[in-house]
Amino acid sequence: MSVYLLLRTLKWLGMLAYGAGLLGALSNETPAGRSRAVQLWASLGFALLWFSGWGLARLSGLSLGSAYLSASMALSLLSMQLLLWSTERRSPELARAPGRVWAGRLAALLSVAIVVLMVTRPGARPISTAAPAARPVPDAAPSQP
Repeated sequence: MSVYLLLRTLKWLGMLAYGAGLLGALSNETPAGRSRAVQLWASLGFALLWFSGWGLARLSGLSLGSAYLSASMALSLLSMQLLLWSTERRSPELARAPGRVWAGRLAALLSVAIVVLMVTRPGARPISTAAPAARPVPDAAPSQP
């Protein structure tokens, strides 16, 4: 398998793991279950997404400073921070406070925004899937006038 396909597969696995952690954090009833979902699945997915994304950008020759990549990285950090904060367990009453529930929902919304940014790639140079144009081959013998 090529390195590109391996990185793409890791990126998809990272998206699935992060989504599983996010869903587990939003749907689990116990604070321990929410925390475990984030610490196990979302953190693993987050790391896979960042490492495979960096590798894909490097292979593609994309700058990590491009607008859509920078925005996606900032939003993913904010999403992960909100998700961690929403499942922090200082006390059982605090774990289900309305602000923490909304923080988890905002983390999910930011994750959707990241996917939209990565798919639409606003401001990025277009990726050509067509084969490069062939250059004309010069004649071996000069033409006679």
